[in-house]
Amino acid sequence: MTPKDDAWSRLRAREDEEELEKEKAQDDASLRASRSGKKGATAEVTTGETGKIEELLGRVEPLIDQLNSLYQMFASGIEKRPPVERRKHLEQTMQTLSLMAKPSASLLFRFNAIHARYVAHRDRWDKTLRAMEAGKTGKATRRPAR
Repeated sequence: MTPKDDAWSRLRAREDEEELEKEKAQDDASLRASRSGKKGATAEVTTGETGKIEELLGRVEPLIDQLNSLYQMFASGIEKRPPVERRKHLEQTMQTLSLMAKPSASLLFRFNAIHARYVAHRDRWDKTLRAMEAGKTGKATRRPAR
């Protein structure tokens, strides 16, 4: 089985395609609304933006937990390599969220809480990787019993 054939890669590719289609549809709708000059259409775009922010925030929280588990598995020797691709995906999503305008105080509070949690985990992951590369800590040599 090649790395490109695993189920997670196919799932991520499918999710990326769906997200691109949604973004394209939203961009088309906002372009049509701006051309027609309708006031109600701009309110829909704002509502769509709020929905997109909420969706991304809802998607980021489990990603942080999942990535934390993968780093723990890597540090304990269960995984052979650190989860670089997942981390890049999470970093891109966090960057997208940080650049988006937060229309309400509740969304801003939620983003700040998630971002603080992400930064704390990111610093710990980097510290663990540096320690492993420096030889201060190594992977566990014994695998857990099945």
